[in-house]
Amino acid sequence: MLEIKDVLLKSAPFGVALLSIAWLSASASAQDWTYPAFQQEPPGFESENPQYTAITYEPLAKASEAWHICVAHPHMADAYHLGYNYGYIDEAKRLGVEVTVVEAGGYDNLPTQISQIENCVTQGADAVIISAISFTGLDGLVAELDAQGIPVIDLGNGINSPLVKAHSLGSYQVIGKTVGEYLVAIDPKESERTKILWLPGPAGAGWSESANTGFASSISNSSLEILDTKYGNSNKPEQLKLIEDGLQTFSDIDYIVGVAPAAEAAVGALRDAGREGIKVIAYYPSPESARLVEQGLIYAMASDSAVIQARIALDQAVRVLEGMDYLSHVSPVTVIVDESNAKTWDRNAALPPDGWSAVFNLTAP
Repeated sequence: MLEIKDVLLKSAPFGVALLSIAWLSASASAQDWTYPAFQQEPPGFESENPQYTAITYEPLAKASEAWHICVAHPHMADAYHLGYNYGYIDEAKRLGVEVTVVEAGGYDNLPTQISQIENCVTQGADAVIISAISFTGLDGLVAELDAQGIPVIDLGNGINSPLVKAHSLGSYQVIGKTVGEYLVAIDPKESERTKILWLPGPAGAGWSESANTGFASSISNSSLEILDTKYGNSNKPEQLKLIEDGLQTFSDIDYIVGVAPAAEAAVGALRDAGREGIKVIAYYPSPESARLVEQGLIYAMASDSAVIQARIALDQAVRVLEGMDYLSHVSPVTVIVDESNAKTWDRNAALPPDGWSAVFNLTAP
C-alpha cells in the first residue's frame, strides 16, 4: 500500500527548515517500515517543472518469489554507498529475494560498469538497480535491457533514459538548492560578500552537476559568492588535494561546502593551515561528518536518506517484477543537520550501522 497525502507542491518541496524525521516503524532493522517521502511527476532525473506529492511510502510485506536482483555501484569506497548497500540488503532479507552486487572501482570506469551489469544479467538477474556512473552513458545499455524485459531501477545518481522503470533518489538539484537556501538564511547579509569554496563531486556525474545547478542558482541573488568550483572524485584524498589548492589560492574563504569526503578532509586541512574559522558544510552525510557535526567541527550537513532510497529501490524492483502498482519516482525528505538537531536526527535512515561491511552476494532464504 502507498498512502498518498493530499498535498501538492508547485515547487521544490523540501525547503530549508531543520527537520527531525523519525522512523514510522520501531527500528531500521529488517521489519515492516514506512517513511515520509515525495512522489515526483513527471518522473525522471531533474525533469522540467516537476510537481511533488507528499506521501508515506509503505513497502510490500513479502515478495511472491525469490527474484534475483543485480545492483551496480560506481564504487563502494564511502559510507554513502555502504548505506545503499545496507538498505537494499536488509530489505532483500525482509522481502525474501536474492541480490548480486557489483562495483566498478570509480567514476572513471563507465565501460567497467556496463560490462559488469551485462555479466550480471547473463548470470540470471531478473532486474537491475543502478547507481550510475554517467547520466547519459548508460542509455544504450538500458535500451538493451528493456528489450530483454529486464527492468532497470535508478538509484541515487540519475539516469537519462526514459526506459528506466522507476527512480529512487533525492533530487540533487533540490538538495543543492536546500543547502544554498540554508546558507542564505543564516548569512548576516552585511555589505561584504560571503565567500565559498564549492566542491560538488565528480565532473560529468549527473548528481554532482545537478547539485551544482541547484546550489549556484539558490545563492545567485544573495550576498554569497562562489570563489571557485572544484570538481573531483568523491574520495577523501582527492578532495583533500582540492581543498589544499583552494586554501593556497584564496585567503578570504568563509565556507567550504561540498561532498561528505570534502567536509571530512577540510577539518584537518583547516587545522593544519591555521584557518579553523572557515565553516564547513557537507551536502550529504557520512558517519564521520555526522560525528563532526555533533562535535561542532563541521557546521552542518544535509541528508537525503540514502538507506531509505535503497530500500525503496529494492521494493520498486520487486513491484515491477510482480506486475504490481508502483511509484515511478520517489524521493525521501531532505534533512538539514546542524547543532540544533545533531543528537536527535534519524541516523538509521541515512547511514549503515557502525562496522557494516559491504555485502556482495545475498542468497534468498
